[in-house]
Amino acid sequence: MKWLRMGSAALAIVAFSACDSLDGLTDLEVTNQNAADRARVLQTWGDNENFVLGSFNALWSAMANGYPAQALGTMADEITVSWGNYDGRVLSSEPRSPFNNSPSYRFNNHAETPWYNSYEALSNVYDGLRAINEDETGQACVESDCDRLFAYGKFVQGYAHMWLALFFDSAFVLDETIELFDEAGDAVDQPFVDYMTMANAAIGYFDEAIATATGGTWTIGDGIFGGAGNRFDGNDMAMLSNSFKAFLYPQVARTAAERDGLNWANIATWAQAGMPGDVLLEGDGCDQWCYDYLYFSHITTSTTWNRADYKTIGQYDENSVAGNGVYGYVDWLNEATAARTEFLMIGHPDNRIVGAGDTDGTTNGTDFKFRGPSRFPSSRGTYHYSFYSPSTFESYPPAESGPMPWILRSYIDLTLAEAQLRTGGMTQGIADLINNSRVTRGGLPALTAATPATVAMDAIIYERRIEGFATCSGCAYFNRRGEGGLANTQGYTGNDPAGKPGGFDKDGNAIQHHQGMVEGTPLHMAPPGKELEVLERRIWTYGGVGSEMAAGQGLGAPPVLDLAAFGKGSPEAFYISVEESLQRREDRRNRSKSLVRYVQ
Repeated sequence: MKWLRMGSAALAIVAFSACDSLDGLTDLEVTNQNAADRARVLQTWGDNENFVLGSFNALWSAMANGYPAQALGTMADEITVSWGNYDGRVLSSEPRSPFNNSPSYRFNNHAETPWYNSYEALSNVYDGLRAINEDETGQACVESDCDRLFAYGKFVQGYAHMWLALFFDSAFVLDETIELFDEAGDAVDQPFVDYMTMANAAIGYFDEAIATATGGTWTIGDGIFGGAGNRFDGNDMAMLSNSFKAFLYPQVARTAAERDGLNWANIATWAQAGMPGDVLLEGDGCDQWCYDYLYFSHITTSTTWNRADYKTIGQYDENSVAGNGVYGYVDWLNEATAARTEFLMIGHPDNRIVGAGDTDGTTNGTDFKFRGPSRFPSSRGTYHYSFYSPSTFESYPPAESGPMPWILRSYIDLTLAEAQLRTGGMTQGIADLINNSRVTRGGLPALTAATPATVAMDAIIYERRIEGFATCSGCAYFNRRGEGGLANTQGYTGNDPAGKPGGFDKDGNAIQHHQGMVEGTPLHMAPPGKELEVLERRIWTYGGVGSEMAAGQGLGAPPVLDLAAFGKGSPEAFYISVEESLQRREDRRNRSKSLVRYVQ
């Protein structure tokens, strides 16, 4: 297959739709390459810069919208919902079933959106940086800020490769040093690599971004990271890169053993060098920036959408039939799955979930609200029901504008606490990091240097889930894979199947609770079936008891994740040309403007 390539001296970037809305485009010519569809052509280095700076928007769309965030949230038992939207119903139903990776599946965008949009971002950076590297005129870095563009491009490469590593069992590395085409313009096969290789490549790109960005006086202005309000200079970009290294790398682990084996000393160093506060992006009413998962989870003007799953908010509930005679979380966990239904957490001790002094379970907490009966069809399982939903960002959903969380400092502090606990044991400093939210916001008993490490680790997991509830696409799912073993739906006492503590109450007493995934939950996804068909490979998938990660089920077994056995693929499966990317941008914008919130 022949491919259109970026030029060097002439910078003739291929045609795109005249309805594209990139700001700042200049010197546009009309070409008669296709008389039936006359299109504009980018002609300047400034145009190239604007094009590359739009790549993060594609990556944001790979993460933050209904696909794949909604199903990742339900698989992690962070939120609960039984509507079919975004495959949330199928992938969260119990017993768990395999993901249908067929290209014809109605909800195939669960895999296709993360793949296509991530590679769109990477392809944009690839084309833009190669054009600069191949410049023979000497004008590229006169007419555009190459240091800024390189630092930004490396950040996007780091983030996109890490996101692909988080989501897929394998993928392709794509940066400007890779030759996708030979001298004749024919595609050169590229190797599939496993998720840890992708993650380590991501760290390398982040490090390149840090090296270039540090000390940079340039600014990345409004519209690049959200609609307005973020004007990052070089030092900001360096800190942001460190934040995301610390934040995302631990989530790549598929099992507790993999998480144990990470280099936690490095993770601690990255966390300490990260952004000092929260980083929020600005929604613009879904013109170009919005956050569907935030919308569905935090909307409190409607009782229709996501509720908080008891497996996340129920751990500290102190009621039990065997104890005070009041039905509580442990009783719910011990019910047959089909018999479970919503229940009131009377007097829940965490003030974020149920307000202080509550006597009936209906007092709103600071971060969650009592929402009344669930509106999900009972025929789909009352175990999906919950009386509660988050409200921290309830001001966002009505107009889908305003602050959208990207990375919260409390998340980084808890990652730092985990890293320090794993590398040096319990200290008062670690206790203070946990107590910042646990005591100050939750009103829970303080931890001290004398707190057992197992109790402290459990508190970190709990705080991470409550503080970051439904503010990060996929994070509850990605983290939960490494926080415990696969558990049956009835829970258990003592150690979980991975040898980790089963859970503790607010006072540090062992309780019946599980921190890992429900058995049968896919622990990652195969590349989209559509792309496997392009590569003429048998489609494989994950999910179902016994097939969470090690073996495929349903449509076929995966190859061994070894390069020799796994083979190679054509760039056709992942490289997205400039003209297609620009059309995708316009399509996303049109879809966003015409969002219809529907229930099925």
